[in-house]
Amino acid sequence: MALIKGTNCGFLTSAPAAEPSGDSFGPADGKAWAMLDSLPAGNWKVTQLGWFSEGGYAVNYDLGIYTDAGASEPEAVISKSGSSGTSSWGWKTVSVDIDLTGSTNYWLAFQIDNTGNIYIRSENTGSSSAQLDSQSSLPSNWGTSSYKASHLLGVYALIEEVSAPAVQINIVDTWKDIEGVQINIGDTWKEVAAIKQNIGDSWKAV
Repeated sequence: MALIKGTNCGFLTSAPAAEPSGDSFGPADGKAWAMLDSLPAGNWKVTQLGWFSEGGYAVNYDLGIYTDAGASEPEAVISKSGSSGTSSWGWKTVSVDIDLTGSTNYWLAFQIDNTGNIYIRSENTGSSSAQLDSQSSLPSNWGTSSYKASHLLGVYALIEEVSAPAVQINIVDTWKDIEGVQINIGDTWKEVAAIKQNIGDSWKAV
């Protein structure tokens, strides 16, 4: 199957198992790669990150998620995890626990240590992608990309929906759940659908 966002790359609700078809691109090691995707509305956490390695060579790699700087550039890393790869050809993964904000753009990123032998899968259409040359790990801030294109990449984030956290107030030293929050607009009380707090320049559900 070709790379299809929402099916075997980008944000997914089930992890891909089959090898994706598409262009063989590389050597891709010694670089960092990222692809833009939009998280659906709701409250989500990421439980696994993965990228497809075309090459039977052991390699160390990083996987991570970045905020969106706009202008087809990732910005700041939200979380990253490293792993030592096996020599198998296929999906390389790490388990994570990352809370993200729904209806928000993020970049799914991976970095491959330099072996000179690793290729990745891509499609020459479908999403914004970015590349950084000469990287030994995913940087904290992406900076200016060495190369940008409209490509799908063989990278994914496995997501699961979680319940919105309760809002509580302390009454006589006891925490009580707030059943509803209202705001007065034009002398009419309106129900507040969601409360968010800005953490690290990213809005998180309260």
